[in-house]
Amino acid sequence: MKLCIFEDEKVSNFIPLTWSRPVYLLRCGMTSLAKRISIAYPNMELVYHCRDFLTETVAETTGSAVNVFEDDRYLCINGRVVFGKDIASHIPLDVDNRLYCSNGIEIAAVLSGECVNILNQNAGKLWNFRQMFPGLSVETIEAKAFEYPWDIINTNGDLLSEDFHGRVFESAHSNCSLINKNDWESVHLINESTIAIGTDTILKPGVVLDAENGPIVIGAGSVVMPNAVIEGPVFIGENSLVKAGARIGKGTTIGEYCKVGGEISSSIIHSYSSKQHDGFLGNSYLGQWVNIGAGTNTSNLKNNYKNVKVTVGNKEIDTGSLFLGLIMGDHSKTGINTMFNTGTVVGVSCNIFGGGFPPKYIPSFSWGGSEKLEEYKIGKALETAQHVVSRRKMKLSVAFRSLITYIFENSSGERAKF
Repeated sequence: MKLCIFEDEKVSNFIPLTWSRPVYLLRCGMTSLAKRISIAYPNMELVYHCRDFLTETVAETTGSAVNVFEDDRYLCINGRVVFGKDIASHIPLDVDNRLYCSNGIEIAAVLSGECVNILNQNAGKLWNFRQMFPGLSVETIEAKAFEYPWDIINTNGDLLSEDFHGRVFESAHSNCSLINKNDWESVHLINESTIAIGTDTILKPGVVLDAENGPIVIGAGSVVMPNAVIEGPVFIGENSLVKAGARIGKGTTIGEYCKVGGEISSSIIHSYSSKQHDGFLGNSYLGQWVNIGAGTNTSNLKNNYKNVKVTVGNKEIDTGSLFLGLIMGDHSKTGINTMFNTGTVVGVSCNIFGGGFPPKYIPSFSWGGSEKLEEYKIGKALETAQHVVSRRKMKLSVAFRSLITYIFENSSGERAKF
């Protein structure tokens, strides 16, 4: 039996973050949704299912088989599921061709025989098992799946604490160990029993690590500059830089190879992104290769203290949350002193700058700000993206170039009004 992590029709709720990745490669807590699932099944070979246009980049990123199902039996897990430490016990592996649902959401299925042939026939399409297998036996279990990006933001602090005390920290961050206060006399530690750092991590004098309200994990090779204050629960990935005087608030996840400064609170930042300068980022989710210019600020609370509303597709959704800042897709950037209203969504490969507040929904490949938005031409966008990754001694792969071109072409309708 192999483990397959799949996508369903709800991935559209997570655009622009899921334009360039499957939903299960979104970060939450100390790792990705996919990693959380695979940790629960450590001895099973992993296969990924995703939308067809993502096949090559997912294979390139993960090194695993994608959209190919050659085994006799599969345990399929929905990539939106927040996999707790005991949920695996509710999905027996000795019963074939059974679907497991929670509140109408397809959580998992154990499939064999002709069902596997149908999986292959639908590889590259979004899966709905009740449509694909109308006669499948259905069992109800207790499980949770994310519906929107703000669900991940709002849950992140709790997941960070859960991960530290569970298998995620042990499995995904084995090169981190509890800090020894005797080795860091110039660093102020609060509740050091829940602070872990990786090998070759550097903490400069005057750093404050406050784990009174949750754990702090700082990955190997990262550097925290003088007088930075980090209030847990917080996770900082490997080889990242926290600038001098930074204030990193609780509920924050920062990926690998990031550079962060200013004030960040209750936010998630994917790897290779930068928010180095002063300015506030709160209750936000940033994709990969994002750059936030100096003095950029996000509003995360409305002045009337009402729930924040967000545009998803063509609909305005009440998030049910008082706090929500910015959701920004991969390779997007802001100029200095850019301002974002509560619940702003910025697509992939945007360049936002200028005075005033830009629109609350900015389509992918937009150039401009509050006064005017124009289309960011695909050639220029790819050229800039190559410049950005080359600073890290990397190159855009052929597969990624094809993906970016696909996103440009398939988001063109949103820019028609330009």
